[in-house]
Amino acid sequence: MRSSCPCTRVVEGIPCFGRPPSSTKCALWRGTSEQSRSWRCIPTRSSKYRRTTTPFASTWTTRTTWSARGGAASFSTVSTLKIRERFSLDAAPELVWAYLIDPVRTVVCLPGAEITGQDDDGTYSGAMKVKVGAVTVSYRGKLNFEETDEARGYFRMVGKGREKSGSGSVTMTMEGRLLALDDGGSEVVIDSEVRLTGKIVRFGRGMIESISGEIFKEFTVRMADELRRETQADGEGSDAAETAEATSGSGEGTAHEPALNLVPLLLRAFRAWLSRLFGGS
Repeated sequence: MRSSCPCTRVVEGIPCFGRPPSSTKCALWRGTSEQSRSWRCIPTRSSKYRRTTTPFASTWTTRTTWSARGGAASFSTVSTLKIRERFSLDAAPELVWAYLIDPVRTVVCLPGAEITGQDDDGTYSGAMKVKVGAVTVSYRGKLNFEETDEARGYFRMVGKGREKSGSGSVTMTMEGRLLALDDGGSEVVIDSEVRLTGKIVRFGRGMIESISGEIFKEFTVRMADELRRETQADGEGSDAAETAEATSGSGEGTAHEPALNLVPLLLRAFRAWLSRLFGGS
């Protein structure tokens, strides 16, 4: 069934957050359910960083519960967001795998996040700050890998966090699959389910989906840059590799923001929404 180009407007409620150029070709949508619908964006211009975008599954559920403690009644809204992302990297699968299962390295690619420690059982402690204007929301939580299978290129990761000053919480289950490409590169498919409570739910489904897309895009771009930098360092000899390792160990290799500033992401998401609304490119 042919649909209008999802790169320039919303199709059946699912927007394209990759905002590819107007020269991009879009294949037909496949499947009959929201979970199986997808399109493949193929940029006509060459690029060292190739991104294949699969849209959000657009699955969002909200449950409101009522509780009364000590005579004070309150409402709690739990929202669940399911996300699927796919991207390609010009790096060998073994390098990408080692990077994906090392939170100490991957956290550099996520603004506002940091790893604060590791328990004996392999569980990581972490923190993240999200800033909207003058308001900053801080989370503390735990992260651990429930399963890692390098032979299959599969991992399953679970993270839980709570607001430092508030009752909000975030629970995430992420499954990743790593595929080897014929040209020696790698393709990564990420399926995540995120449960949210607290202040962040007030943004609503559409805005949270847009922000999540922008965050993931920023993450993948930074990851590609980090892998490219490491590959170049290995190719330039031991001195360059030692320098890169020393820089990484000191935490000065990549500019790391103290908090994830949502204002630029909100503006980009709003501009994308306007572009789709009026049929722009």
